[in-house]
Amino acid sequence: LREAVAHWHATSRRAVRVENMEQMAELFMLSLGHRASPRTLTTKAAADFLFPGVSTAGQPTTHKRLVIGLDRDSCPAYAGFRETLGADPVLTLFRKRQVVVCTPKRREDDQSVFLWLGDFRTGNVKSAVDFAGQGGFQVEMPDIGFSDVLGHELAKARLRQTAKLLRKQHQLASLGVSVPRGVLLYGPPGTGKTLLAKAFSSEADMPFVAVTGTEMMDPDFVRKLFIRLRRYAPATLFIDEVDALGRRGQSALGDAVINQLLAEIDGFAGAVGEPVFVIAATNYPEKLDAALVRSGRIDVHIEVPVLDAVARRQFLERYRRIPGLSAMNIERALNLSGGMSGADLEKARREIVLEMNRCDLVQADEAMVLAKLNELKYGKTRDVECSPEELARNAFHEAGHAVLGQLLFPEQIIERVSIEIRGDTLGGVSFVSDRARVDNLDAELVQRRLCMLLAGRAAEMRQFGRAGCNAGATGDIQQATELASRAVLCWGLDETVGMLMMASSGNQVPAISAVPEWAVARIRVWINGAFAQAGHLLCEHWNVVERVAEQLLERRTLGGGEWQEFWGSLTTKRTSLESIGA
Repeated sequence: LREAVAHWHATSRRAVRVENMEQMAELFMLSLGHRASPRTLTTKAAADFLFPGVSTAGQPTTHKRLVIGLDRDSCPAYAGFRETLGADPVLTLFRKRQVVVCTPKRREDDQSVFLWLGDFRTGNVKSAVDFAGQGGFQVEMPDIGFSDVLGHELAKARLRQTAKLLRKQHQLASLGVSVPRGVLLYGPPGTGKTLLAKAFSSEADMPFVAVTGTEMMDPDFVRKLFIRLRRYAPATLFIDEVDALGRRGQSALGDAVINQLLAEIDGFAGAVGEPVFVIAATNYPEKLDAALVRSGRIDVHIEVPVLDAVARRQFLERYRRIPGLSAMNIERALNLSGGMSGADLEKARREIVLEMNRCDLVQADEAMVLAKLNELKYGKTRDVECSPEELARNAFHEAGHAVLGQLLFPEQIIERVSIEIRGDTLGGVSFVSDRARVDNLDAELVQRRLCMLLAGRAAEMRQFGRAGCNAGATGDIQQATELASRAVLCWGLDETVGMLMMASSGNQVPAISAVPEWAVARIRVWINGAFAQAGHLLCEHWNVVERVAEQLLERRTLGGGEWQEFWGSLTTKRTSLESIGA
């Protein structure tokens, strides 16, 4: 630094003084961060640090001296900032791929120009070595926390607890207890697993590196990845779609990759103070190798489910920031958004803003919100010509589902009944879903579900005879077959078959072609019985079915509020469910 000052004084012919030289020398080294070394600590680097943006070429000689350094206010500010970097600030910056950044504040009087350094902070640095060669990756320090993640309170609570344990690993080690080595986040796509992993890394104050399971399908890459990660340890390795690794025994390459990953987790976990903490994410936890997620490895398993109503409301509140939606009725969108992920809701919000710009609209309205949510959840409407006969069959089909759904499951709320052609469907009946249901299915409940599934075919055939027996019920029949198969082959609900388990692990029922004929006969009894019961119930309430079908032909879609209002206007006796059984 002194050499840089002397050189600058000689070339600029201006007096210069550096205040608090020792702190400035330390700050100079920290401004280089992980790049600090004898090779980089040069006079030129010091001059760039001391005199950023101060040009002397062509400048007239001035009598004013230049004073650079820390003043009374910036000295305690720097001391406080310095403490946040820990006992070894250079190592901390190296691990996090960061440097110290500060901003000079200029002040001037008759004799001097003062440049006081302040606003001390860290900045991320990207290095070409992290992108070069096969499987390049970027080390980053996420700037989001758990407060930035909407919903998933249980998952966030468990991750906070795990992060707290990692910060106390030395204390736990003195008691002979090791910290967790990894976390498995599992759940449907788009629920925020990556965001939670970044928030965890930020909470634990660890560098974050993200790779995919497909990228790790090379044992050599896995080995080199951990070698490089240990330079920044303690660090977080996030493996997205870890199910791509599969299970051992499926292929020689898969076996080698999994064995290498297990060796890295086991071999490095014992190094107290420098762990590589693994967060794996998957939509299919049942596809993972058991050794990977057993106790002592990735043994903290956290479900990241679809958003509940409280979390979806938080996402929808953001819509109010869009011009025209400040007084938006959240409830209608809330019911419609059941089962949607945070990624879906953010995409709908983005699409509304983009459509406003495409169409030069100043404001949005609630109709745009509902249309976008419908489009994302059920698909885009298709401009397909349907004959009056086809529309009528669709209307009676969905009317059958809706009426029996309302009668057999009065506690469930219908959010939409439609005969609009969207995506690959000709219509449908949807129920409000605020959370994943965990039902203790018994024979009566299975039979009720079967009745509702087969009510569409039953209604069509009652109205149109054999013409109502068509391919439109393919999905219903598939679901009914799977449900009845589980009742007979998995759950021990059939009195004749009894308590036998014929399914594979995970309750995966075999294809019907692989099921013995005697079991197929019992599955057929359940389905045929439910179909007959559905027809009987529809006959009892046929006037209601006809009125629902008329409304669908007239309006094409009945939203949740419209359906509830329409259903409330109907007078029908509630059927007794005691007669429904296998």
